[in-house]
Amino acid sequence: MRSSYSGAYFDHHESMAAVAGFHDVPHVLETIAQRYVGQHPAHGPVYRVTRESAIRKLPNHLYDMSASSLFSGMRQGQFVYA
Repeated sequence: MRSSYSGAYFDHHESMAAVAGFHDVPHVLETIAQRYVGQHPAHGPVYRVTRESAIRKLPNHLYDMSASSLFSGMRQGQFVYA
């Protein structure tokens, strides 16, 4: 059986290169951005709960947990798993 695969994802005549040209990068980027916005409509803000506790979320989205302040009665050799 012979494959009709030409090595391209789609026909050249349906590509943005054929319509906009290879050198019109701003037009191609605008078209991609408009397609993305059209497929991903705006939505309201997402609210996240914050609280005062010994476990803090850092600006890099990691958490800082001071085991000594959370478990002040710990003795040398004891472990905490999180």
